Amino acid sequence: MKWTLAILGCLVLPVLAWAEATTGPAGEARDVAVDLWLEGAAVHVTAAQARFAGETDISLTEPRVDVGEELSVRAGEAQVTLDPGAVEASDGVEGVFVAEQPVEIRAERFRIDVKAGTGVFEGAVVVTQGTLVLVCEHLSVEYDSRTQDVRSVTATGAVEIRQGDRLGRGETAVFDRATGTVVLSGSPYLEQGNVKLRGSTIRFDASGGEISCEGCRAIFGAGS
Repeated sequence: MKWTLAILGCLVLPVLAWAEATTGPAGEARDVAVDLWLEGAAVHVTAAQARFAGETDISLTEPRVDVGEELSVRAGEAQVTLDPGAVEASDGVEGVFVAEQPVEIRAERFRIDVKAGTGVFEGAVVVTQGTLVLVCEHLSVEYDSRTQDVRSVTATGAVEIRQGDRLGRGETAVFDRATGTVVLSGSPYLEQGNVKLRGSTIRFDASGGEISCEGCRAIFGAGS
């Protein structure tokens, strides 16, 4: 049996969900594709299996969540809520930003709010890009709801960044995708070799290049 299910038609409400599946018992479907639209924004969700609960909730196993062409997230399970349009994923969350040098993300949970244009990774978050490794408690991704282009990536909560002999810590780290820089704030600290920096903000090149510091206090020497 092959069927198509439409829920919350887009001419009545700003949310449209469409699912297509092959076979399965009542309330279940396999090889599922779900598309969500909200105010022109599209999030594409696929899964190995889905269970439909009422008219607005879908439980998925082995889901993949694609946000435009830049962000793709896989997990063991997910819950889709059609109104207000959100996806919550858990169990081995792995995300990838498609870029010149891909950004890989591991976390315990992921949630995307389609209307707000935000996605949040939570719980033992580890971000890897080339030689740069960042750990934090929360990683928030803001994207354009029309183009799905990622605008900003912000890490908060016990932020630590390691890159070669460079170690940075702070309460917040913001990635500027346009310039390829990371800005540390919230009692930021950066250590590289025998140099230690503290200031109001510390900015450095994610590729390992230039460092700049505002309200800076620098300490030099191995015994510092």
